[in-house]
Amino acid sequence: MVSVKRAIASDTDGDGVAELPAWFSRAGLGVLFGELHGRAVVNAHLEGLLTDHRRFADPVTLTCWKRQDPNSGPLPYRPIR
Repeated sequence: MVSVKRAIASDTDGDGVAELPAWFSRAGLGVLFGELHGRAVVNAHLEGLLTDHRRFADPVTLTCWKRQDPNSGPLPYRPIR
């Protein structure tokens, strides 16, 4: 399990439905995706608890790539979708 670092719900596209982007720590993503190399499409399962204590769960597809910073070495995968 990897905890969300930050999540803020808002209706960014004006369709009346709030989107919920979620940010995860690099260490948390490294635990999940650290063994992957290059660009990868990963099927995952996202679940959590809403502020009104209702649970949610859904399959998600993430496209990930490993970014490398020449000053600090390889970083964990970063989901882009």
